[in-house]
Formats: sequence, structure tokens, C-alpha cells
Amino acid sequence: MKYFSLLGYFLNYIFVSSRTRQSLVWLALIGIFISSLCLVILQGIMSGLQGNIIQENKRYFGSFEVIVPKEKSDVLSLTSDFVSILKSEGMSHYVSEKELEVLIRHTDYLAPLKLHAVDWSDFIPPFLQKSDRSGLILGGDLGLKLKASLYGPISIISPSYTLDLMGSIPTVGQQDISDFYVSGMNEIDEFHGWVRLSFLQNMIRSNSLTSLRFYESSDLPEVKKILNNEKFQDFKIKTWEDNNPERVWAFHLETNVLIVLFSFMCLLVSLTITVSFLLLLDRLRFDLASFWILGLSRNQCRWMIGIFSQGLITFSSLAGVLSGVIFLWILKLWSPNIMPDVFWERTLPVKIEFLSLMTSWLVPQTLASVFCVFVVYFYFHERISFLSIVRRIGS
Repeated sequence: MKYFSLLGYFLNYIFVSSRTRQSLVWLALIGIFISSLCLVILQGIMSGLQGNIIQENKRYFGSFEVIVPKEKSDVLSLTSDFVSILKSEGMSHYVSEKELEVLIRHTDYLAPLKLHAVDWSDFIPPFLQKSDRSGLILGGDLGLKLKASLYGPISIISPSYTLDLMGSIPTVGQQDISDFYVSGMNEIDEFHGWVRLSFLQNMIRSNSLTSLRFYESSDLPEVKKILNNEKFQDFKIKTWEDNNPERVWAFHLETNVLIVLFSFMCLLVSLTITVSFLLLLDRLRFDLASFWILGLSRNQCRWMIGIFSQGLITFSSLAGVLSGVIFLWILKLWSPNIMPDVFWERTLPVKIEFLSLMTSWLVPQTLASVFCVFVVYFYFHERISFLSIVRRIGS
């Protein structure tokens, strides 16, 4: 009962009584609350933006691909067997692809292009299902740079394949532009194009494939099981993350920089906690001496104050996390269009992850708790002596 009396006294002293209300403690707790709140909101929005960029990229380039070996002489029969197994397992969301870096020319303009030659009979990626796939499909930005028009001819030059009769002259083909696509991302629109697999194979005089590109991430475990067969040991799986390590690294760097910046802000809040709790304990020295006279030991007083301060910090940080989750939930339901029409993402996307919530709670909580433990330890070991306080009162 005496412990509850002590805790009730502290709560009344800090929050209820207008004469003793501690504005610095309030300020420190509000700072912890705001730190957790902002960290949840910013991580939720940043994760949503990053997640949407990744999903948009996967919509064009698939979740993963199976790289077909080039060296083996029986690669065509192996690829055929692999495709047969995929069909028997009921997997259909993949395309057979020959990827080639080429140059395209229209009038006097020359531009690099990563050409994706796809067998349309396998599966049509969702972003191309409504497109005219009879010819070359280019990004809208690249089409503007080339000043190319729909159904106009484009010369395709492959420096990596040369004509045998002409020595080192690159292979050249011509294809009409059948459609344009707009992804809203320059790194896709300006450097990627799609064409029929048969056209590129005829142009380079080779029926080889580069990869089988899968558009369903749920197929990955089953494909891994198939590739465990020794027959397909030379086939390699590459996920989108494996093909884009620099972008994944940049996303992690953004998140880490955000956490570091907020850690410094929490550090300032923790300094406020140090000052406020030192002032609070200094004002409570006579009251603590009274509790000591009534039977509480010095360690019990220190333990109770430590529990009380940690409880306040935990409550403030958890309240900030909960308020942030509620704000993100409201934003997810009623997010307004705040960006112009030229942006493909006009709203603020939200993605709430357990790891982000834990980070938003633990970063302010840990920093504030460390400073609070230091304050309590320093005060009870260096600054206060209940016996000297009692003697001073008696004198």
C-alpha cells in the first residue's frame, strides 16, 4: 500500500496540483510523445512510397527471373523441360524473354535501349495487355526524344551481334512502333522497350533465351523446388532485389538516416528529461526524507522513482506510437490528392510495418530511459543524504 501511496503522491505532485506542476517534466514527456508520433508517421509514409516504387517496378520487370545458362549445348531442351514442369504445376504468370542492350535510331537521333523480346503466347504482363503488341512498344518519354510517331519505323542496332558476311558490322533491324506506354518513372520510360521474341531472334539469327521472367512472387518457393533438381542446377534465380541492389541500398539508407536524425532529436529531449528530473528530485528531497522516516529504505525510494519515471516514458512513447498509427490509418482511408496530374503517385501512400512501429517506440524509449536511469543513479549516490536532511530540519 505504501508503494501505491508514493506513486499517487508523485502523480499528484507532477500533473494535478497547480502549485507544484512541473512544466519541464511535461515538456520532456510531450517531446517523447512527438518523437514517437513523427517517427511512426514518417516511416509509414516513406515505407508506402518505397513499397509503391518497388511494386511498380515489379509490375514491369516481374518479381523474379530464372536466368537461362548460355554455355550448355542442350540449353534449349533443358529450357523446354523446365517450361513443361512449370505448366504441369499450374504456373502461368511468366514470360520467355530475350533481353538485349541495343541502340535505336530515328532520323538523326540515336538512343540506348534495353530491349525485352517476349513470347506473347506464354503470358502477357498486365501493363501490356491493352497495348498493340504487333510491333515495338516504347516509353512515352523516349518517343518524345526520338520525335517518333505511332506506326513509324525505328531502326534497331545490336552492337553485340555482327553480320558474318560483313565482318564487324552490327546487326540492324527495323520495326514499326505499335504503341507507347507511360509508367511515370523516367528510368523505365527512357530506357526500356518491348517487342516480339520472334522479331529479335530473326534479327540476331539466334533462338536463345536470356531468362524466364515471373510476375507472381508466390511462385518463387515452387520454382526453387523445381530448380533443386540436379538437371537444372545451372539455372539461377534472381529476384528484383538482386537485380537492383543499389536501389534497395538507397531505400535502407533513407530509413537509417531518418532514424539517426530522430535519434538526435530524442537526444535533445533526453537532455530535457535529465534537467527536469534533477530539478524535480531536488524539490522532492524533503518529501523523500519523510518517506524514509516512515519506513521506506533508500533503495526502495530509488527503485520506486525509477519505476515511476520509466512508466511515464513508456506511456508517452506508446501514446505517440498509437496516435501515429491512428493518424496513418485515417490517412490511408481518406488521403487527398496533393500532387499534380503529372505524378503517377498523387496521394500519400501508407504502409504500416511491425518493425517500423517497434523502431518508433524503442528509439525514444531507449534514449530517454538511459538518461533517466543515469539521473536517478547520480542523484541517490551523489547528491542526497536523508540523514543530513533530517539533521538540517532538526537544527
